[in-house]
Amino acid sequence: MSAFVQEYIYINGIKQYFLHYPVPEADNVVLFLHGGPGNSIAHYLYAILPKSRKYHFVCYDQRGCGKTQIANHSRACSLSLEVLLEDLRQSIEYLKIKYNFARIVLMGHSWGSLLGLEYIKHYPKSVCAYAGIAQVVCFQESEKIAYRHNMELLQNISDKKHQSQILKALKRLEGYPEILSDTNAYRLIAKFRALQAKIGSIGLKDSNTKGLFAVMKHSPVFSWRDVLVALGAWRVNRHLVATLAQYDTRDFLDFEVPMYFVLGGQDYQGVSAVAQQYFENINAPYKQCYVLENARDLLALEGTELFSKIVWEIIESKATSDNIESK
Repeated sequence: MSAFVQEYIYINGIKQYFLHYPVPEADNVVLFLHGGPGNSIAHYLYAILPKSRKYHFVCYDQRGCGKTQIANHSRACSLSLEVLLEDLRQSIEYLKIKYNFARIVLMGHSWGSLLGLEYIKHYPKSVCAYAGIAQVVCFQESEKIAYRHNMELLQNISDKKHQSQILKALKRLEGYPEILSDTNAYRLIAKFRALQAKIGSIGLKDSNTKGLFAVMKHSPVFSWRDVLVALGAWRVNRHLVATLAQYDTRDFLDFEVPMYFVLGGQDYQGVSAVAQQYFENINAPYKQCYVLENARDLLALEGTELFSKIVWEIIESKATSDNIESK
């Protein structure tokens, strides 16, 4: 297992948890923004990282999440996209100093891709490239497609009693996702995700929640307090979930940094088709889209070897290097 370093750093007024997987003499840093909001990636990094690496890999538990939440007990009213963007800005400044101004590739997964995309809109010159993993583009458009996909999958369930129960539950969400509001988003999205899991359209392919928990439990940084915090994460992050529910960035097309999307072809949580269409329309100094055809939302865990190759290809890209040299 790769050597790692854990630390708490004061960022934007609170202690925030950082997990580093450093490599001697590397001059590149991948900063990974976890999803959710509220889903720490720290426990899964050991299973994602290749044994041989030439770059530092860093993540931090966002405010209201994981070990950062354990240290601070943030309330929902203190969490907003603006606050998290400032946390990210200060975190990047800290990493630049810590790693002797190494090149930083910002990589966001799911909710983290929303945070990452908004960050490069505001601070395009602070990183050398951006990579969106299961990129969020228009949440409601993706959820409409996912809802229809669930209805189609229901036809293939042979257990008629189970099929009828799920169908009734889906009908209780009639009007979804248009019925989402600031007050009900975190509850209704959670209910819809639970139905997707029952049908088998999200999560690790050929696996389940128990499989994910096994990966988490074997992490070198795992603690049972992390589980307790995770159980209440969406309630604490409910205002951020409401932000996610209304998010639509399709009108913003011009970026100043190299852009990379890494998508799962079978992703019906982020819905890769929406991200692909958006990617075709954006303008950037360089852009490239990778699609792992058989992967879902958790593509870093499903196709670890291929995912690692893509990360290294992004770091080594001439476009990324040229963007660094021009700053």
